[in-house]
Amino acid sequence: MKIINAWPFLTLAAFTLIVGVAFHLAGVSRDSGPIGTAFYYFAYVLGAPFIGSMTLVTRLVSNSAIRPLLGLILGISPYVAADVLLRRRRRQPKT
Repeated sequence: MKIINAWPFLTLAAFTLIVGVAFHLAGVSRDSGPIGTAFYYFAYVLGAPFIGSMTLVTRLVSNSAIRPLLGLILGISPYVAADVLLRRRRRQPKT
C-alpha cells in the first residue's frame, strides 16, 4: 500500500499494462458480445497513452528492436510526470 500511495499514477500505468496484456492474450474483441465490448473499451481508454505513443513510435522509428522500449518509455512518461507533480504539490507548505 505504501507504493500505491507514493506512486498512484505509476501503479495505474502498471495496472493498465496488465489489462492490456490480458486483453491481447485473452483473444477477445468488440465482436465477442457485451463482455468483450466492455473489456475492449476499458482497455482502450486505460491504454490511450500507450496506444498513442506506440502509434507515434511506429511512424517515426524504423528499427523494430527499439520500437517497444521507446513506446513503453513514452507511454509511461505521462504517468511519471503526474506522480512528480503530485509529489511536489504534497510537499508544498499549506498556507
